[in-house]
Amino acid sequence: MIHYVEPVVGKEFFAREDILKSLHESAKGIQDGYRRNTALIGSGLIGKSSLLLRFLSNINNSDKLLPVYLNLKNVSFEEFAYNFMARLLYHSLKRCKQLKDKESHELGHLLMAAKKIFPKSCDLVKRVKILITEKNYDDAFSEVWDLNVILSAESGYFPVIVLDEFSLLSTFPVKRPYQILGQKIMVQKKTLFLLSSSCRLYAREILSKKLSLLFGGFKVIDIGAFNPQEAKGFLRTKCEDVIISNEIRDFILTFTGGHPFYLSSIIRKIHSARSYGADRITIKNLSLIIAELLFYPGGTIAQFFTNTLSSIHTAVPGMNVLDILISLVKPVRVKDILSKNIISTTELNRILNSLLELGMVSKSGALYSVTDAVFRMWIEVKSKPRNLCFGFIPQQERANYAGEIEERIVHFYSERKKSLDKRIIELISSFNDDQFFINERVRVLPRVGSIQLKRLDHNNFLITAKGKKRCLFVVSQKEVTEEDVYIIFNKIKVLRYNKPKVMLLAPMDIDEPAKLLAKQKQFWIWTKDDIARLFEFYKGYNALIA
Repeated sequence: MIHYVEPVVGKEFFAREDILKSLHESAKGIQDGYRRNTALIGSGLIGKSSLLLRFLSNINNSDKLLPVYLNLKNVSFEEFAYNFMARLLYHSLKRCKQLKDKESHELGHLLMAAKKIFPKSCDLVKRVKILITEKNYDDAFSEVWDLNVILSAESGYFPVIVLDEFSLLSTFPVKRPYQILGQKIMVQKKTLFLLSSSCRLYAREILSKKLSLLFGGFKVIDIGAFNPQEAKGFLRTKCEDVIISNEIRDFILTFTGGHPFYLSSIIRKIHSARSYGADRITIKNLSLIIAELLFYPGGTIAQFFTNTLSSIHTAVPGMNVLDILISLVKPVRVKDILSKNIISTTELNRILNSLLELGMVSKSGALYSVTDAVFRMWIEVKSKPRNLCFGFIPQQERANYAGEIEERIVHFYSERKKSLDKRIIELISSFNDDQFFINERVRVLPRVGSIQLKRLDHNNFLITAKGKKRCLFVVSQKEVTEEDVYIIFNKIKVLRYNKPKVMLLAPMDIDEPAKLLAKQKQFWIWTKDDIARLFEFYKGYNALIA
């Protein structure tokens, strides 16, 4: 398996302070008799492992907690069980000062060291080893979790069990692994469980159906990209010795969408270029950096995309996943994909569900789309027909990639100069009576004809659009308050439109009292997050980042 990037630890860790705070509150709670298990869900390489390891390093010196980290990727059941038992014993012995720093972590050695102070725990470990030898995996899986309880009773410590990629428990040769784990979690009141998974849909299904517990249920936290402020701070901190113009900085932030893996990959290349004397990042050398990462042999991001997609196969001869993905670079319905490809509905839905699970495609209402700007560029450029000949020079082909990327950066510059009202009008013009999930409800985004713009006041502008019925899009250029909603309502009333549908767009955010009042006035509310997702679906990038 290729490791595209190691988890970030120590001083390299950045942001995520709100989630760390929540995990620390859970760690304190377990010691005070209150248990709040947590599950982190997010796409691959978004930073879940780094976050968990950062938390564990923070509590490693606790005199009450036993932190145990287990990553289930490419791990057999035997490896999992032995590692689980060894790490619990090791940390318990370390807490009791019964082990020296350089002593062996091997399970047999730990059993010898622990047999006098943790006799019941050692007996359980020996029993589990016998069950594994006999290939009685069901009983071994059930009993291995009991070590939490027995060791906690013998040591007085509180185990903190971290299962990274917990949804891979289903790959073990065990019947009903999640039901067994759920039963253990219910009764193990002195053990804190922290789970993570990159299988976003499957993990949620497990948590809602198989680990939905009366006692010890899970708080689910979605791990996404850095927010705009965090991404800007990350880039500034990691490139403080490099001269980067505001325009190039904004392109990097918008292009990556704040994804830590993309940002880190570009930053590493920037530092490599700097070692060759490039202290200032220009459009030309940024284009080369991105081309190397996405299209050159061995490019880190290209390898990630290629290897991720290699797990998805089509049953149609001569068709691959890229043929489907090219249809998804713009918002599309299932029926539209079917009309352009020779593929059955069942097969298409299977592929789309796989892409959704991997986080490569997004869905809202009836629409599917690739909303990741980096992945979208990779699809568009990779799917272009290229005139290659037997005598072609590879360097020339590489230069073409860089040239295409340079054109896209220049296009971004021109888009960036557009005012917010013009960007919103272009967004509205893209709607085609599409169903889209906004403000926790599926809404129909109306297809409109004539569009007009007018100022309501210095804080708000009004976009009127005529489709099947009159639509009013009120865009606020400040955080919307309850008073603002009253003002907007009265100004619209004066205009005397006949029962218009009013959409209140709040790209600078909206407070809760304002939301409640807007709903009473029958406004549709589009929050900052809603608008960002609309831009990602229809324009391929979040226009609110920069």
